[in-house]
Amino acid sequence: MNEKLKDAVAKLKAVFTETTKEETFMTVVKTSEGVELTLDTTEVVEGANVTIKDAEGNEVPAPEGEHILEGGQVITVSGGKIVAVGEKVEEEPMKEEVDDTIQKMSAEIEAGKTAQADLLSRIAKLEELLNSKFEKQTKIEDKVSAMFDVVNAISGLPTEEPIEAEHKFSKADAKTTKREELANLMAKYKK
Repeated sequence: MNEKLKDAVAKLKAVFTETTKEETFMTVVKTSEGVELTLDTTEVVEGANVTIKDAEGNEVPAPEGEHILEGGQVITVSGGKIVAVGEKVEEEPMKEEVDDTIQKMSAEIEAGKTAQADLLSRIAKLEELLNSKFEKQTKIEDKVSAMFDVVNAISGLPTEEPIEAEHKFSKADAKTTKREELANLMAKYKK
């Protein structure tokens, strides 16, 4: 055969016998504990192969069971493949945070109860003081009322004798009195 023909046949043979390489995509995701899982897909989907690196750095199938990913998504692995993908799990608050919140709320409730008891005590004292003042005012009003009754009773009583003025003053009496005073003063100085 011709050299050219041999080259052409070889090229054709190479084209038909050449295996096409599939492009592989790798995705690395982390579990909530920080373990890296390698997937042979671009997304977390059922059927994807899942591997982890062992102590020597070799890729080995991921352990079987449920794995919670960092975003809260749950995958179930069996035989090195994802067999189930669950919805993201809402993270539950940690017990310590819940306990702290309960303690804070309990303290606030106790402070509120103490404040309420203090206010009730103050209100009771104010009511007692108000009642005391009201009683005193009532006693004063009773005494004033009794005084008015006495004054009214006295003003209505007749007097035994009419009151008359001892002297009726006139101009003559005033002059006489002044003359007598002057005379008495003069007599006093003469002595």
